[in-house]
Amino acid sequence: MVLFEMVVNTNTLENYGASGVAAVAIVINVFEFVFYLSEGISDYEIVAMNDSIGKNSSERMDYSIKITKRAAMIEGIVLTAIILCTSFIMPAAFDIDDAETAGRATIMLIILAPATIFICFSRVAGIFYQYTRRVLRAIVMIGMAIAVLPILFSMLFGQIALEGIAVGIASGPVVAIGLMYGYVRFIKKEKLFSYGMCKVQEV
Repeated sequence: MVLFEMVVNTNTLENYGASGVAAVAIVINVFEFVFYLSEGISDYEIVAMNDSIGKNSSERMDYSIKITKRAAMIEGIVLTAIILCTSFIMPAAFDIDDAETAGRATIMLIILAPATIFICFSRVAGIFYQYTRRVLRAIVMIGMAIAVLPILFSMLFGQIALEGIAVGIASGPVVAIGLMYGYVRFIKKEKLFSYGMCKVQEV
């Protein structure tokens, strides 16, 4: 997360100056807020999975996965709605009083809003892989979603316009989930949240 913030801010400053950084900083803050807020779901997920694994219960694991995915979806939808409804006043809350900067920040928040669902899913997927002892997959999942892909895409789309940086940041977790789904579905021949109780115990 620190790497993501540092690189995106540096790149924005070089291309769009201080006003661009001020607008992008709001997007980064909201992105980080959503990611950290999803920790509440992860707290339930960790306890539920540990209980399921300890009891070697597929039924409990299936239920915990179902609740976790549902919670991530609901939280993502609610946060999307909140960001969309407050996007026009959020710049003022961050002490941005320049009308042009505030307007561009509002547009970028609107661009980011739908990605909150994927931010939440990337977090719970990463935790799921960690606690089913696929640590490398967990690192790749989280690393792609909150660092590598947002950085690469923001640098790419940021060459077009300031708002392109928000497109890049929002695209990161979306593409990360897509790539991970493609990997586990077509290469590993599994579902995104596949586990197998025996494998969990042995690996």
